[in-house]
Amino acid sequence: RWTGQRCCTKPRGSVERESARRLARLGGVGYVDVHLLASATLDNAKLWTADRRLRMAAQTLDLDFDPAM
Repeated sequence: RWTGQRCCTKPRGSVERESARRLARLGGVGYVDVHLLASATLDNAKLWTADRRLRMAAQTLDLDFDPAM
């Protein structure tokens, strides 16, 4: 039975809105990549990936993991 609630809600806070804007401007990343970036943004996590485009997007959002650190 449908309760009228959506499974995905729009970001409400200013941090979430800014993150959503930055994610929307990224080019060359797919649906799954955007969700990984969004999850990392919300959890303040870092991404470590061999995928060049995903790594560039993570660097843009300051989410890339630097093994040298």
